[in-house]
Amino acid sequence: MEKIPNNLDSSQQQEPVVINLEEYKHSEDSEHFELFDFSHKEGESKAREAIFKSFIESRLYQVFEDSLNENGYTPEEIDEIRERLSEFGIDEKKRMLALAYENRNRILGSFKKRVEMKQAPVGELIDNLKKLADMFGSEVAYHCSAENIVPKTEKKFTGQSVEMVDSWEIVGTEKDHRFNDMKMAYFSFDYEHLYRVKNPKYLYLVRVKTQKDSGYHTDIGNNWGTAQNLDIIDKIEIASIDKFMDDVVAEYKKIGTKKDAA
Repeated sequence: MEKIPNNLDSSQQQEPVVINLEEYKHSEDSEHFELFDFSHKEGESKAREAIFKSFIESRLYQVFEDSLNENGYTPEEIDEIRERLSEFGIDEKKRMLALAYENRNRILGSFKKRVEMKQAPVGELIDNLKKLADMFGSEVAYHCSAENIVPKTEKKFTGQSVEMVDSWEIVGTEKDHRFNDMKMAYFSFDYEHLYRVKNPKYLYLVRVKTQKDSGYHTDIGNNWGTAQNLDIIDKIEIASIDKFMDDVVAEYKKIGTKKDAA
């Protein structure tokens, strides 16, 4: 899988992730998805959502582990972090791993220094990520776009001072009459409601916040939302995701057919 570089500027191209079936390695999925009735449209739709949800968890963890390696965590430390993370369910893991590109290495690098100075056990990283997710109401959402948005380095106020920060974000371009025609960016929360109207090429995993007055607005039904800016976690080609989903569904249909014939 693709590894997100530690430092990029606007002149460098960030290649999107290309998926193949072999990268999908959740040991529990085989039994779980056989429970869906693929002979009906509703059953297949529910299966696709479950497959997508599980894939996103896999992808978030891969990006997270790549960053752990980039920041010098040892294989033993990563094993301990993985073990602590396994204590949480899929939805909670997604919230905890919703680390935006510009914050991910800063958070993981800072905590690694604490571990090296014997100020904290490495497993405490997961407790810290849980606290951050709860504090800000972090969620993973999805933004579709035809634009290949790349990371850049810019001056930002980090809470203590103005620093040069590696950032990767989506800037809203759609005027929203509900908010005095402010330019907003749309996001969705599931596979079914991905916004495909403008024939997008890329799917961006973005970090959104549910805390009050955070600037993130969710529509009725909780399927879509808007914000002026969206912090990017990762980028994947939509065609690759769709093919992946088709391949996984076809594989489970094949398993079901073999069982029926037995």
